[in-house]
Amino acid sequence: MKIFLLFLTLFIIFSFPSFSEVKMLSKNEGSFSTIVLSEKKRALLLFDFEVIAKVGETYRTNINGLTFKVVEISPRSTRVYGVFNKTNFTRPDKLFVFGIFSLADLAIANQPAVEKKPEVEKKVEEVEEKPIDIGVKDLSYSLFYTFSFGNFDERISGTDFSAESTQNSYLTIGGSLNFKFHEKFSYSGSGYFSKLNSAISTNAQIDPDSKVADIPWEYGFTSYVEYSGFKYQIKPYVGFDFESFSTFNTDEVKKQDEEGTPLLFDVRTHSFLYGTFGVYTFTKILERPSIIKASISTNFTSSSSRPSTASDKDFNGQKFIIFVGANVFENWGASFMYKQHMMKGPTDLTISRFGFGVSYKFQ
Repeated sequence: MKIFLLFLTLFIIFSFPSFSEVKMLSKNEGSFSTIVLSEKKRALLLFDFEVIAKVGETYRTNINGLTFKVVEISPRSTRVYGVFNKTNFTRPDKLFVFGIFSLADLAIANQPAVEKKPEVEKKVEEVEEKPIDIGVKDLSYSLFYTFSFGNFDERISGTDFSAESTQNSYLTIGGSLNFKFHEKFSYSGSGYFSKLNSAISTNAQIDPDSKVADIPWEYGFTSYVEYSGFKYQIKPYVGFDFESFSTFNTDEVKKQDEEGTPLLFDVRTHSFLYGTFGVYTFTKILERPSIIKASISTNFTSSSSRPSTASDKDFNGQKFIIFVGANVFENWGASFMYKQHMMKGPTDLTISRFGFGVSYKFQ
């Protein structure tokens, strides 16, 4: 818990927004864009609509001193390639570029005065306010590989018995996607499968009579809705997590030891559905575009592969996650994750896991 609070404190310190850009910006001055790529010699801006820009022209942005020089425009005119005049700036959620305008707005503005402009403008506004656009430009997805180290600490209330096990994974694979379905809302989801190696030790002179069972694959899925309408850099998201992992039958081993029966180490698989609230922000780490996420989850369903012979309780509790990801080279990224569970049930269970990963973003 102390480690999580430390990470959360650092997250808030480094992510608190700058209040220098609070000026209201109009589409008559330019257009908002998303920075998809920001390299020293290459940058890519993604617009929500087709725009007009001149190749070779340099445009101002709403970040003081930052300009963008256009090198190439995609055939659909929604992606504009170029270079920034500097790299040491905090990457915003949305970047306003002065002088780059919507193709539809310019077409309306250049129509002859005899035409019924109010009716045309009304139709354009209705299209812009449409909440769902399933264009490919609004969808991004990636694959990732992670290796992680997990420590499981179990204690039985009212006794001095404790057990500690490790569940390390050198093979975790998964994928994620993000879909912007509204100007201020987007959907994100992910899934992973993890192969685990394990070992267990106790604080008592207990030697199992049978070989420790293999740990089943751990897996999980997430489903969130993100809101980006705040003018501040920190953005919230809410949704659900599903997770399945296994623990040793520590409570049963303790009971077997007290009864003098043969000690049989085994595993039980537990599945949880959580409600999750989190926040995220875009920033820079070592001059690389990065994202930081922090979330807290509380489970509202819990089940086990079999009931315990020593307790009629299921595990229930919370988990905390800190995630840091950074763009390393073009579509390649690197990440760090810290996750902690605090559960009560057949035992008092604390799980601490940290991991490192690489990812490839396709869109």
